[in-house]
Amino acid sequence: MSQVRVLKWRLVVSPPGDAYLNMAIDEAMLDARMRGLAPNTLRLYTWLPSAASVGYFQDMEQYIDLEACRRLGVQAVRRPTGGGAVYHDSAGELTYSVVADLKSIGASDTIGVYQRIIESITSGLKLLGIKASVSMGSSRECPNIRVGSAKISGSAQLIRGGYFLQHGTLLV
Repeated sequence: MSQVRVLKWRLVVSPPGDAYLNMAIDEAMLDARMRGLAPNTLRLYTWLPSAASVGYFQDMEQYIDLEACRRLGVQAVRRPTGGGAVYHDSAGELTYSVVADLKSIGASDTIGVYQRIIESITSGLKLLGIKASVSMGSSRECPNIRVGSAKISGSAQLIRGGYFLQHGTLLV
């Protein structure tokens, strides 16, 4: 008789949070998972107020007009993950983060993680009647989700010691 391995996952639905809290929670979830203090986790959240984020390796002042952010009440934050600058609209997006060990999702590298996560989200959108598809991206752009020709989701990730954090936006 074959054995089925059941993995424990946790779902966290956070209330709207500011940019600094949202990034701190994502980092804390990765740290807790790496220490064995938390299970694999899917977190859903929104931003209040709206924010602009840059990837870990980006120069914030090069990609974000900090004076305009101050004037408009938009927070600016650095993500622990890579990728480009992103505007997080408090009224127009849902953000997800996934923290897990690579083995539990059957991935061994960055592209494998992107494929698993993006394909799972796309399958869920299709169940809701949304004609979403996976775009594998290019050398400059990671895999993402599209409806027709419109990109509706992008993501960024960090892999550390056999564990990963991937977070991304989903336009609503």
